[in-house]
Amino acid sequence: DTYNNLCVAYGMVGRYDEAMKACGEAIRIKEDLSEAYNNLGVIYQMFGEVDRAFGFYQKSTEINPKYEKGYNNLGILFFLKGHYDEALEAFQKALTINANNIESYINLGILYKKKGEGEKAIESYQKALAINPLHRETHYNIALLYEQSENSERAVSHYQQFVQLSSKSHPDLVSK
Repeated sequence: DTYNNLCVAYGMVGRYDEAMKACGEAIRIKEDLSEAYNNLGVIYQMFGEVDRAFGFYQKSTEINPKYEKGYNNLGILFFLKGHYDEALEAFQKALTINANNIESYINLGILYKKKGEGEKAIESYQKALAINPLHRETHYNIALLYEQSENSERAVSHYQQFVQLSSKSHPDLVSK
């Protein structure tokens, strides 16, 4: 686990070659470390090597069928490739494992919006906000959907929450 933690740390500071080496070492020491495979997938995805990333995400879920992050990341890649049914299945699998996985609810909202299923998108965003009512991007996304569905009052409410949260955490985003 130490090498996997080192992999994450290197990745956070942009030292990706060293991150990949550390993940590789973590896997060499413990072949069934699903987190290390997932982390390699994240790095390869960042570099646009989607097929390699996909393989590492799949491996992470094969090693540990209860590894929700692997399923969420598979869902993202399926979505990016336009395979929406597979993306839906992957996000739902992640949520079956952990019903409090905010990332998967947000990704479901994005997926449903892309498919033109606004009500399902809103429902997914509402579930994300039930987990974390301070998630500003989700307030923005749901406000857009309410605006599109001509529910002005709810749109305004969520835009206001977005602005309020943004002014605290990202004052540069909100002009005074």
